[in-house]
Amino acid sequence: MVTFYYNNGQKRSEIPYENGIKQGEATNWYMTGEVQWKRSFNQNQLDGDSIRYNQKGDVLTHIVFSKGQIAKAIK
Repeated sequence: MVTFYYNNGQKRSEIPYENGIKQGEATNWYMTGEVQWKRSFNQNQLDGDSIRYNQKGDVLTHIVFSKGQIAKAIK
């Protein structure tokens, strides 16, 4: 897991790695602490849900990926 922080110390993003490749669910936060997006990776490729939120927690976009390619745009 690699974690990045804003200058104010607030967590900015967490990206899971296994053997040097992205594997699992990555999360990014707004500077104010709310989740900005969540993305799923498999073997370094987007695979599964990729959801972007506004600061109120409403879903802005929801895309499902399969092996790095868009499989379905839900919103």
